[in-house]
Amino acid sequence: MGGEILVMRADVSSLPQMQEVFTRAEEKWGAVDGVIHSAGIVGEKSYTELNKMGKVEAQLHFQPKIYGLLVLQSY
Repeated sequence: MGGEILVMRADVSSLPQMQEVFTRAEEKWGAVDGVIHSAGIVGEKSYTELNKMGKVEAQLHFQPKIYGLLVLQSY
């Protein structure tokens, strides 16, 4: 159907890395109309109950989700 994709690896919670992603996408196609944000960790630790999660584990788990959304919001 003529669609194109650009696959890049970046930490969504890193503003400089995401600036690079958006710059490359905009150079290729112009304005970005949408983003699929599927950040997070996978595996056994991703199913830990919140009340059993320590501060470090919670930060690792939620950093790409929450901080990633804040970075994406800036676009």
